[in-house]
Amino acid sequence: MVLTAAGVTLPLYPTPMGPLVSKDDPRTEPLAWALNLGATGAIALTDAVAAGQPLGGPEVAIYPLEDDDEQRPTLDARWRELSGGPLGDDPWVISIGFLPERLAVPRTVLVALAGELARLRAQAAKPPGPWFFRAEPQWREPAPGEDEQLRPLERMARRDDPAERPELMRALERHGIFADAWWDERAAYLRGWGLPTLLGYANAARDMHRYLRSEQRRRHIDDARWQPILGAPVSIDWFRHPSAPPGFDAYDWLGACERALRDAPSLEGPSGEVFARLDAGWCRIVWRRDDGLTPAIVETGLD
Repeated sequence: MVLTAAGVTLPLYPTPMGPLVSKDDPRTEPLAWALNLGATGAIALTDAVAAGQPLGGPEVAIYPLEDDDEQRPTLDARWRELSGGPLGDDPWVISIGFLPERLAVPRTVLVALAGELARLRAQAAKPPGPWFFRAEPQWREPAPGEDEQLRPLERMARRDDPAERPELMRALERHGIFADAWWDERAAYLRGWGLPTLLGYANAARDMHRYLRSEQRRRHIDDARWQPILGAPVSIDWFRHPSAPPGFDAYDWLGACERALRDAPSLEGPSGEVFARLDAGWCRIVWRRDDGLTPAIVETGLD
């Protein structure tokens, strides 16, 4: 099975939820990564590119190729080698952070390939659920009965019992409430099924993923990188109940507090408080080990 458009043929390989693009050819590997990330919901590839909206981030960036890009001749030659044709008037660049080379693709071709891959995956037979509400979602729609599987979790989350917190955090992760894909779809299903507490956690998780990737965080944390929510140095509860002081950028403030917590001389016990001197005054940081190991910021304030 292959994916074809504008003279480019991409081999596919089977997965339980339908085919994905092979990454074996280094010449087309950036394109394969982009198409697969779009197909599995990690990025909104088709909607963004069709609307002319760049996708940016440290791991994946997809954006229009500028006329004055010094690599434009090289990128054009690379595309001619693959397709036999020119890039045309509206090429887009795919940059995958851990790959050495960028690839430029005509926007119409990128949208066509993404659409055809989505069609092939939609036609594929699906295994038993869950498909959507799982740690790594496999499909943009839930299998029948996934809503009923979430109702006991909604009741646990609504109780907000501190004794149940470690189990709740693991269950939220296991059922995909923290998953970094298909945010709008997840919110719509939770809202439609009448699960407001889980919806609140899902919205907070979306904000937390954005923070973990943010430029503001990297200004304070030299080795900042994306990481899973459970085990991160900030609790999901900070994003459920943000506590940045008025007038402060929330992510910049939180990055400064994360730096202060990392530099604290002693963090003993399951929870505690840290006071750190920042430019604006004394910062109070309440922390807790949500995963049983990592000190995570729960609440912050300026004294």
